[in-house]
Amino acid sequence: MPLVAPVPALDALRQPKDRAEMFSQVREWLRSAKRDDLARAVRDLSREHRHAILRFCWQDAQGGVRAVRAKELYAWIADLPECSGLDPEVDWVEEPLDGAVADTGPVLAEDLDAVEPPPGSGLPALASLRGDARVPATEVFQCLRAWVRQQRAEGRLAEAGAELSPAYRARVFAFLCDFAKRKSIFRDQAREMLLRLGELGAWRSGGAFDQVAFDEAIASS
Repeated sequence: MPLVAPVPALDALRQPKDRAEMFSQVREWLRSAKRDDLARAVRDLSREHRHAILRFCWQDAQGGVRAVRAKELYAWIADLPECSGLDPEVDWVEEPLDGAVADTGPVLAEDLDAVEPPPGSGLPALASLRGDARVPATEVFQCLRAWVRQQRAEGRLAEAGAELSPAYRARVFAFLCDFAKRKSIFRDQAREMLLRLGELGAWRSGGAFDQVAFDEAIASS
């Protein structure tokens, strides 16, 4: 048996056929790497591969029978310098920034012009979407809902989305996915908004869309 267990394949991490089995493989690799030199094992992977492992652990840590164990695994690697700048809440984007030389692989949506929405747009700040600000989630949702309604009425919902950074759109999707799974009188409206935005290519582009999180939010009861 090798000192360090085989690392799960990148494609399998992104689209596991059996999530429980994939979790076992990730845990075995992390445990064996931790016994040897976890930082070195992570450093030997591409940044894209590191992100896939980080994201897999983060997703399982959000809830379910494996949440406690997944949080432990996530904690082992999240603070490593080798994982600096990797955001598990955002999909990996397959294209580099315009004019940039991609010598470390593709970039994350979080790295793509992560700017606030235009002043006076009526959209909530990034901090509010992340939950960092002291603004109730229902208030943030109502703000988003009013903005979407206005853009739809003006016939420019797709165009308005294209004017926002991929990082901001990713945060909008992440917020709505989380909000749609909460026990709230607005959960049906949140799912409706998710479906509306999710069908627009301008909103999904740039790695802003997480199909797994979207499907889970829509299917939640």
